[in-house]
This record gives sequence, structure tokens and C-alpha cells, in this order.
Amino acid sequence: MTEKERKLLDTKSAAMRLGLSHQTLEKWRSLGTGPQYVRIGTKAIRYRPSDLDAFVNEDCDHA
Repeated sequence: MTEKERKLLDTKSAAMRLGLSHQTLEKWRSLGTGPQYVRIGTKAIRYRPSDLDAFVNEDCDHA
């Protein structure tokens, strides 16, 4: 895993990577769906690029 792959993305950056709005990711989190995320402390939410890629690949497999 490269340094770039280890970097955690905030919600807005993750949404941009997926071509979605940050509100969509926030809604999915509240519903318990969407890509896996990491909670840092009590407020910070971050996404691993590998988890975003896995989510996209999983979603494509079900299409």
C-alpha cells in the first residue's frame, strides 16, 4: 500500500472521488449504508481510498 493509498479522505473529498454530494455520504452514514468509514474521536469522519474503491466495485457487481 502506497502513502497515497493510506491517506484518509474527509467526507467532501470522498464524495468528490465518488462523484456524489457530501450530503449523500452523510445520509448513507445515518442509514447505515454506503462505503465503510473511520470515526476519529467523536466528530471526525474519514474514508480510506481502498474502502471507496471496494464500495464502487461491490456496487458495480450488483448492477
